Amino acid sequence: MRRTASASLLLTIVLSGIYTSSAQAECYSLTLKVAGGRGEAPRADPRPNCSNSGYFAGTQVRLVAQPASRFTIYRWSGVDDTKSQRLANTVTITGDTAVSVYYVSQDDPAQEVRKGTPGGIARAPQERLHGKSVIGTDQRSQVTTTTTDPWRRHAQLVMTFPSAGVFICTGFFIAPDVLGTAGHCVYDSDEGGWATSIEVIPARNGDGVGSEPFGRQTSTDYWSVNGWVNSGLPEYDYGAVILPDDTLATAVGLGSNWFHIKAFSDAEISAFTFANISGYPGDKPTGTQWYDAQEITTVTSTAVSYETDTAGGQSGSAVYGLSTAPRRYAYAVHAYGVGGPLCNSGDNCGPRIRDEVASFYYNRGAPLLSDNFETGDLSAWSSTFP
Repeated sequence: MRRTASASLLLTIVLSGIYTSSAQAECYSLTLKVAGGRGEAPRADPRPNCSNSGYFAGTQVRLVAQPASRFTIYRWSGVDDTKSQRLANTVTITGDTAVSVYYVSQDDPAQEVRKGTPGGIARAPQERLHGKSVIGTDQRSQVTTTTTDPWRRHAQLVMTFPSAGVFICTGFFIAPDVLGTAGHCVYDSDEGGWATSIEVIPARNGDGVGSEPFGRQTSTDYWSVNGWVNSGLPEYDYGAVILPDDTLATAVGLGSNWFHIKAFSDAEISAFTFANISGYPGDKPTGTQWYDAQEITTVTSTAVSYETDTAGGQSGSAVYGLSTAPRRYAYAVHAYGVGGPLCNSGDNCGPRIRDEVASFYYNRGAPLLSDNFETGDLSAWSSTFP
């Protein structure tokens, strides 16, 4: 909020060596915060120099970041040098100003961490809370035959956090007692850290009698990685939910028909052409599963972007393709809507299943696939399918 300083206060500031050119200099607020990781908000020098804890326009404020032990600077925002990764930075006050600093752990970001490990600041994206990620006309269609394959491989996740907040995500079976999902579905610092419990409801189909054809199971055991839990890095926003046993998968009758995990090359992902996503969006009737498949637009070293329509609640869905085996292969985990980190402009996206992500899921129990899968024949893969 803009304020005006008095002429007498202005005189004091001028005499102290801080330049201003107006007898009625404007006074602005400066907000400092930590956007990710562990540490304290940056320290500012000089201290506020006008009324109501503000700064005169034109004041250059020196900032010093205060990361926790074994954390360092990942990025700054709202400062004069946003590319700097140094502890010190400056901000020149030209209006009400918000500065944030993003800390990152110096430990291996792919290091696997289990529920109960203390974490830092890692927040769920706004898409889960209130944003909609339908691109143009909504192309999603409701799945009504959820007990058939492949729809029964998807499960709604209902997470309860220490804050008492209850949210929904989607998970996908990768082994009889393991589901893949997004990291922010199991750990969210804004909601108190690790979820206290997660209800897993495969093939859910509505909210009435018979809407949970295979029942549900409660999990209190989940995993993510250091890059998400301690640093909130979007490329590490993936996780896994571990069930107490395989009774739920047995009821579903999956056999070995779960989603397969593999770190594909750029060319292999592009050959799939379409990003298939099915899950449980919060903007549709409670407990209903919805599917869409639209074109893959961009493949980077850490993410896949696509035009497939989604909404909050579909975070954690498999982004998948199909081989003629037929096997369904997850090559990304949906996590972000339009405008989200990692996403190509105007698209939805999720962290790509690269080598370290595949290893994470293999370590949770996903079957290890050989490098010569399907003999590498890209022409044998189908892309327009559910």
